[in-house]
Amino acid sequence: MSVSKTCHRNVVYIDENAGITEVAEMMREKHVGSIIVVDQAGKPIGIVTDRDLVVEILAEEVPPEKVVLKDIMTPDPVVINENEDIADALEKMSQKTVRRAPVVDKDGLLSGIISIDDILTRLGKEINDITRLINQSRIKESESRK
Repeated sequence: MSVSKTCHRNVVYIDENAGITEVAEMMREKHVGSIIVVDQAGKPIGIVTDRDLVVEILAEEVPPEKVVLKDIMTPDPVVINENEDIADALEKMSQKTVRRAPVVDKDGLLSGIISIDDILTRLGKEINDITRLINQSRIKESESRK
């Protein structure tokens, strides 16, 4: 099962030179808790979360205009290739203890985002399908014995 079938393609991203207020406004407008930071070519270079804004800006009482995005983003995020297997993506994310990761195409350009929740949902559906198949096989076998 590939990442391309599980990731979200409508990923929210922002330029590395954006201001903190712009990031917060975009999160509110798009109803997301994280934004991928991209360079001029469209390659992911960081990720910023709502938690970053709270912990690094609000809790420290730092005026947003005094901080640039590069100061609070997590640089060099775990990046997942869209053709990778979900198990490999999960392993990468687990090793770095991240809950979400940018997904890139063969050229390294941002093409989506995947989260642990997305993977769990996909695996849950797969397990449900397997369970349904097993139950159908049992019913069919039982009926054929009658």
